[in-house]
Amino acid sequence: MSPRRLMQLALVPLLVLLSAANGFAQSAFSDPRSVKPSMSSSMEALASVNEAPFDAVTVLNPTSSKQFRPFSRVGFGVKAGMLGIGFEAASPIARYLNVRSGADFFNYNRSFSIDNINYDAKFDLRSVEASVDFFPWARGLHISPGALVYNGTKLSANANVPSGSSFTLNGNSYISSTTSPVTGTANVNVNHFSPKLTLGFGNLIPRNGRHFSVPFEIGFAYFGDPKVNLNFTGVACSSSYPLSNCQDVTASQQIQSDIAAQEAKFQKDASAVRLMPLFSIGIAFNRSIGRK
Repeated sequence: MSPRRLMQLALVPLLVLLSAANGFAQSAFSDPRSVKPSMSSSMEALASVNEAPFDAVTVLNPTSSKQFRPFSRVGFGVKAGMLGIGFEAASPIARYLNVRSGADFFNYNRSFSIDNINYDAKFDLRSVEASVDFFPWARGLHISPGALVYNGTKLSANANVPSGSSFTLNGNSYISSTTSPVTGTANVNVNHFSPKLTLGFGNLIPRNGRHFSVPFEIGFAYFGDPKVNLNFTGVACSSSYPLSNCQDVTASQQIQSDIAAQEAKFQKDASAVRLMPLFSIGIAFNRSIGRK
């Protein structure tokens, strides 16, 4: 999935909530019956204003508790972390709550060898996330339940054993044929939907009216048990010289049994990322939207 497509998908949850809130606000504020102050209540309100001291924060700060309106601001940020490089957008729904969505992406290539089998691996990070930020004291500290609504994290690799070279599968040794060397593929995939929970400091929509912030988060996402798939083709021979007992990898029951056992070992190792640690830090900007 391309970064442009991820950007489009990441804005969907936020736009849906903004649209719903806008319709509610229009219906609420356009109905004259919803505002019917009595003469006595108006006089009481006027008297309380005259007697109360001038509060510059309430008058000048549109984000104070007395002036706060849901979806009155929108914040945009860029970040970097365990899920890659990404962006996010947020809008407040209450004084203590924000809704937030974003996307992350990154690619990492690495070559390595296991049991004399060479792997050229590519690690892809692709995700779209949505969360609700709860600020217990309407300050920077927040707890954020949410989910990776699309998790495209995966590892794919091409494997090869040079002709005439020995390699091991499940503890058994083989030699790659000189006429049809052993090659293969390895893939690791995770659940496409992953719930997550983070704790952080920093607000894309600071309640003190500032336009810039530096959000920071740590937490985890539940990836589930990764799915490992290992396949090999070619011809493998016994480890004794001269080469003998050469067999097609796909037709040999013994070799296929060893591949299945090796796959199970990789599966066990990959289960360590069942709970994926999360960390991110970024910078954000926000501005007012809608009515002043």
